[in-house]
Amino acid sequence: MNDTKFSTDNQPQTTTRTRRTIDQEIEDLEKKLALKRESLRKAETNQKIIIGGMMLALAEHDPAAKKRLVELLEKNVTRPADVKRIEPLLVVLKDGKAQTVNAKGAEKTA
Repeated sequence: MNDTKFSTDNQPQTTTRTRRTIDQEIEDLEKKLALKRESLRKAETNQKIIIGGMMLALAEHDPAAKKRLVELLEKNVTRPADVKRIEPLLVVLKDGKAQTVNAKGAEKTA
């Protein structure tokens, strides 16, 4: 069955069925694009986790690396929520005493 009709001036006119098919194709491509973006985001997140783990392992065994990591974190982590999130790590990196915060917000030294 031919979905294209020709007008008197020989120009093709798209039928409703063809338009729906094109719209479905666009929707399918948009879904594929969204999946690809999600896949790339996950890969990037995994890379960041690996790099972070490597930096922490290096800091455990190399005092110069530990000092530099603390400097970089203090200089570059500026959002209050992020600063609060890494604060226990900074304490450990600076003086080796692990601190945790209980549900009431009180600090405990481990």
